[in-house]
Amino acid sequence: MQNILFFGDSLTTGYGLRNAATESFPALIGQKIDAEKLDYKIINAGLSGDTSAGGLRRIDYWLSQPVSVFVLELGINDIIRGITRQ
Repeated sequence: MQNILFFGDSLTTGYGLRNAATESFPALIGQKIDAEKLDYKIINAGLSGDTSAGGLRRIDYWLSQPVSVFVLELGINDIIRGITRQ
């Protein structure tokens, strides 16, 4: 089995959804992968409120594990907070 790592902020975690475990975009992609009987495991490493700098601080942990596909979604909190550089 290969791992697909979704790394991001509240958009990745599914913050505000009725059921993030089934409605977040990593979960929806996982459902499609399961329906096709593909040999992938979805890992949702989203953290609500995270910024690019925060992601950089926690990325080493996630990349120390086997990852076949890496999906990065960060930046909206940087924009909201007016952060232009790290």
